[in-house]
Amino acid sequence: HYTQVISTVQVIFRRPRFVNKNPQHCTRVRLLNQIFPEAKFIHITRYGPAVASSILYLCSNFPSTNSYFSGIREKIFPLLGDRNYLETLPEIQRYKLARDILVSKAREAKIFGSDRYYEISYEDLVSEPRRKINEILDFCELQRYQDFEDGLPEVRNENIKWENI
Repeated sequence: HYTQVISTVQVIFRRPRFVNKNPQHCTRVRLLNQIFPEAKFIHITRYGPAVASSILYLCSNFPSTNSYFSGIREKIFPLLGDRNYLETLPEIQRYKLARDILVSKAREAKIFGSDRYYEISYEDLVSEPRRKINEILDFCELQRYQDFEDGLPEVRNENIKWENI
């Protein structure tokens, strides 16, 4: 089923590669490896409190994002342990714990080898986007294009704004 869906998407968009950034796939790396034995896993991690603060901010200020994060609440929160204990924790702490589980599960892809698993921190990516994007291109064995690099906008690292939420 998955290979058929992905093949269809590749045909529709005329792309030889497929990229997916669903955080819940972190819990499926072993299954994805069985289905796609040539897949490369690029894991972008972000500081746990920043993730939790951002999710809480989005859910509080943009109700439409609630449905996006409901998957985390429904599928990941139960992995955190005793429900009665969890209900005593602030919601932000539950999101941080969920993030920690997702990171741990995604890191299981390390067993596939360094030619198939690449981890980068979000903080490094926003601090040095050109260098980090080139590292990702190298990892993916994709050719660098000067036009692409020239077209990258200057980025200002605003990753600390979560501290004010």
